[in-house]
Amino acid sequence: MHSQPGVKIHVENHNVILRGNADESTGCVLRGCVVLHLREKTRLKSLKLRMVGRMRVHWNERVCSNRWSSTSVNMTVGYQHQRHNKHQFDILDDEWVFLPLSNTFHVLPADTYKFPFEMVLPGNTIESVNDNSYGDIYYKLKAVAERPALQPNFVDRIPLNIIRQWMPSANQELALPSYLWNDWDERLHYRIMVPKKVYRRGEMIPLEFTVLPRQGGAMRIRYLTCVMKEYTTFVMDEQMNSKRTESRIVRFIRDEEFPGQGSEQGQKTETFAIPRSAQAIQHDIHHPLFTIEHKLQFTMCLVNEHGEKSELRASMPITIVDESTDANLSQHNHDHILPPYEEAYRSTPYEPATAMYCASSSQHSTPTSEPDAWLPLDSPYLWPVAHDREITTSYFGPLPSYGTVMDSSSNLDLFALGRPPSYDVPCATR
Repeated sequence: MHSQPGVKIHVENHNVILRGNADESTGCVLRGCVVLHLREKTRLKSLKLRMVGRMRVHWNERVCSNRWSSTSVNMTVGYQHQRHNKHQFDILDDEWVFLPLSNTFHVLPADTYKFPFEMVLPGNTIESVNDNSYGDIYYKLKAVAERPALQPNFVDRIPLNIIRQWMPSANQELALPSYLWNDWDERLHYRIMVPKKVYRRGEMIPLEFTVLPRQGGAMRIRYLTCVMKEYTTFVMDEQMNSKRTESRIVRFIRDEEFPGQGSEQGQKTETFAIPRSAQAIQHDIHHPLFTIEHKLQFTMCLVNEHGEKSELRASMPITIVDESTDANLSQHNHDHILPPYEEAYRSTPYEPATAMYCASSSQHSTPTSEPDAWLPLDSPYLWPVAHDREITTSYFGPLPSYGTVMDSSSNLDLFALGRPPSYDVPCATR
């Protein structure tokens, strides 16, 4: 039971999942309800719900200043210092008005009221970004029940986390090995192989290096380095007039013992560990507002027979996915397999009110005047109720009885059949 009067926001899921990239995703639906619990007759000016998505970015910029000397010859001495810049702006702003603001108050008796809402998030919605060195993107819901002057408003806030999952078609492509090979100065052939293109935090990357000197091109490998770099590109204002790219080194390895020196073929596998924490490495994001990408950069120092040093440089893109996304990939693939008709017809159809009732009752108690009064009044199972200026009944009405539902259904007894009806049986009953 509610101990104090107030307003509470319930959603089906605090983690909203977008399947596929921004071009192929069909979006998703955010459903929920605002629960208003009153222990006595209360006057309200309005009741609103607002969803806000906000982007905050910050970066350091080098500024060069000049100082004039006091000597006879005018000279300038330049020095640099860093200036910290930060900016924030809204990327999403939507509002639901359940009780509009007017010249008179809304008078509500003591009861619990539920106001459902839903919103379609397009497929190109940018996902949430947390713990990034150059900014973050977050979403939140805020419900406000405005009361008369000198009385505190009823307010509730909840965060939302938007996650993007990879589609099975994209998973198949990213699961293929990635190769990088070339000939250097017609004296050396090298190949770098990575088993797959997508990894998650804390995973090990085996890097396979193969070096084959050409005829008459005896080379010695002095050292081999591998650097994982993270590139963050973001807009600096809401007009998207300018973008800025920052990079940082995530992990670095160096190996000075490479087999196959001289004219012999050399092959070695290096193990590259991806950091586990979100502060150390972020997952990939591809959006015009905020982009995070990762690359593996290789440097091979070569020494010829005359002792001259040269450096061979190469880079390879790699994708880092979120742990929650990667953990749901197998379940995501399973969800795309349709069940047979014999099993599907026995399942319960999805009803938003039912889902919201189960979700809200599992976390919070939202009592009403009736034990099962959770269906909306505009449900086809209920009689229409006229709404007066002074609300005298709950927003949700009682459940229909079992007999009412059975009497309103078709005369065809599916349960007596014990199996799915054929096409001819329903046609014969017309």
